[in-house]
Amino acid sequence: MEGRGQGNAGFVLGELAVVLAIVACLAAVAAPSLLKFYRETALEYESECLLADLRRTQSLSRMVADKAWLYGQQEPMEQKASIRVEETYYVFRVKSHAGETARVHHYLPFVHVRRNDQPAGSGNRTISFLQNGGLDDIGRQMMTLVLYCEGWENEGRKIMISRAGRIRIKRMMR
Repeated sequence: MEGRGQGNAGFVLGELAVVLAIVACLAAVAAPSLLKFYRETALEYESECLLADLRRTQSLSRMVADKAWLYGQQEPMEQKASIRVEETYYVFRVKSHAGETARVHHYLPFVHVRRNDQPAGSGNRTISFLQNGGLDDIGRQMMTLVLYCEGWENEGRKIMISRAGRIRIKRMMR
């Protein structure tokens, strides 16, 4: 009887090894597709979030760009909406007579953003708009934000903001 049980145990171990080999082969084939799916989905999500907050900043700038006079105040208070874009996060900020509010959005893992017109780690990264909706960065015809996944810089999204305030998104060529 003992010989029979050991024979079955060896047979189960062999079946398990075959199943594990098949799963490993399937994982090796599926992993690149899953990574590409993640990159595409993460870039789409983050570009839509950033685009929505840029448009929200532009819309709020149209409403709060004027200086406000509060009751009994001797000097007007500046109202402003802006967004500060960093490599791994951005800060959406609104300053008005009611106070200042800020919201930080961290990008998904491996997603980064850079301004095409500035070297990394330099210059003013704050984007704001004028009361007419135009870009408040005098001297530039177009501002470009590039969203990409780490290691895949050529597969990304560009958010372009014209001096007149037109905001559009474009998929980068592969």
